[in-house]
Amino acid sequence: MTSKLSDQPRAESFYDMKAFKDCNQDGTWWRHPETNKSWSNYTTCIDLENLNENRVNVQLYIAGYSCSLAAISIALFIFFYFRQLQCTRITIHKNLFASFILTNTAWIVWYTEVNTVISVLTTNPVWCQVLHVVNQYFMSCNYLWMFCEGMYLHTMIVFAFVTEKHIMKLLALVGWGFPALLAIVYGAVRGTMPDGDLENCWIKESRYMWIITAPLCLSIVVRKRKAVRAVLILIPLLGVYYIIMWVPPGEGSNAQVVYQKLLAIFSSFQGFFVALIFCFLNGEVLGLIKKKWYNYQEVHGRGRRFSTYNTTMTEVGCSCCSCVGSLAQADKVTPRAYSCS
Repeated sequence: MTSKLSDQPRAESFYDMKAFKDCNQDGTWWRHPETNKSWSNYTTCIDLENLNENRVNVQLYIAGYSCSLAAISIALFIFFYFRQLQCTRITIHKNLFASFILTNTAWIVWYTEVNTVISVLTTNPVWCQVLHVVNQYFMSCNYLWMFCEGMYLHTMIVFAFVTEKHIMKLLALVGWGFPALLAIVYGAVRGTMPDGDLENCWIKESRYMWIITAPLCLSIVVRKRKAVRAVLILIPLLGVYYIIMWVPPGEGSNAQVVYQKLLAIFSSFQGFFVALIFCFLNGEVLGLIKKKWYNYQEVHGRGRRFSTYNTTMTEVGCSCCSCVGSLAQADKVTPRAYSCS
């Protein structure tokens, strides 16, 4: 039995090594006894320690995105379920949550169907290249809808004559339209340049990633300058990903292990923390859920409604808009009147 090198590159960061097949004396490929199929040996080009570490990181990504997807989905259902939660601010929340759902779903597909599947990485089908670009689009939508959160509050406070109907059209263009432009330009440039690193489903970091990261980093800086208290707490959470991404430690160092873990946590659990802050810990939302629960108990004879819920509850749709006026007062800016239609 002799060995013959194949031209199949290995996945991830082992691009300079080769896999091989064993050629039998009769000119046929050696078949694996368990599958009875010709078998390519990738063990010689894989650092097992690095591979195991990568598997742990992938599992962390999948767990984080799954947790975020579940939390965001529940939060979005709550926003649609309660009719009192109807105002422009909540509509922006819904768009932000929708972008997280799309992002988390796309990344789960990426890590389960592409990142860990060597056959897909080596054959480099068109669909996995498209999925890479789609992931960048959804990720951009995340950051720009977070930018829209601060942009809306700032606009409503400073510019008294801008209607909410017109501002929502502008925010939709920024949150969904502009990321599409970034993704199209990025995909076109990387796909046509000779140094675009087009192999292995574009899994290797490209120098052309700045086409997307530069505008997103700029939005983070602008959001810090324009932020009001309602979104200030989320800036470190959503901005730290790009901060630590630009300062990776040396290859093979102990610091890189910690770096990869932090990168996985901050990127995959973002949706969970957004749902926690904007929905699950929101006083108005909790009040509506409690009221619904007390009404359910009363109807089914399992308790009585507390006296505090016998009075008419102010609709959250108006209270969420009036919070802008409160913020304006806190910042010593003349508030304007808001409608919650």
